[in-house]
Amino acid sequence: MSSTAPESSEELFTTLFEASPDAIFVEARDGTILNVNKAATELHNMSREELIGSSVFDLIPDREQERAKERFQHWFDSSMQMHEGLSITQDENHMAEEIPVEITVRPVRYQDQEAVLLHVRDISERINLEQQVRESQKLEAVGRLAGGVAHDFNNALTTIMGFVQIAAAKCDNDSSVQEDLGHVLHAAERAASLTHQLLALGKRQQQQLHPVDLNGVVDKVFGILRRTLGHDIDIVPALDYGIEFIMADEGLIEQCL
Repeated sequence: MSSTAPESSEELFTTLFEASPDAIFVEARDGTILNVNKAATELHNMSREELIGSSVFDLIPDREQERAKERFQHWFDSSMQMHEGLSITQDENHMAEEIPVEITVRPVRYQDQEAVLLHVRDISERINLEQQVRESQKLEAVGRLAGGVAHDFNNALTTIMGFVQIAAAKCDNDSSVQEDLGHVLHAAERAASLTHQLLALGKRQQQQLHPVDLNGVVDKVFGILRRTLGHDIDIVPALDYGIEFIMADEGLIEQCL
């Protein structure tokens, strides 16, 4: 039965040091970098030789220097601490860029001198996800507000449409008046379809799917466009009368057109 000799403390430290997915720095009291692991070279896109012997403050943006130097000296006189800040790295073209990092610090003895052990983690992805969550929450709030406004506006449109229909029924067989009232009613119906979309955004109402004649929708919208654009512009829709009815929200299709 074979056995493996136990690793010394130094060998164990080296194994854990190099295997860590976090960038690890060992730094002297004056900020000189004494050692780094492979993850640190990958984080900063620099070789071990470039990092060891340089100052850790070379990896910190100028505007963060004063605060970083003040904080750095406290690290030697306290137990483990955790901070967030900015660090300078290099992109593929060796151009400097800033990244947000999370730093865990612990004072240690290294090669018979005071030092600090820094675990540095790039938190760019986490911050991006947090930003996406915040934007999502903002959109949800806007949706609720839009839904509330749309609900009140929809009530007003219902009243308008009702009175237009009553007026159309009461007027004499005046084709011009009937046509004008028809335009008013259609405009109100289009406005109502917009409120339905806002209500759907505010999750107060689902999209209304029903059989829709695409050619009929195009004809109706292009008729409005012709009156809006004037006689000097001619619009000729290319319709395919072989298209069957589809299940859709007619208001959304009109908005696309």
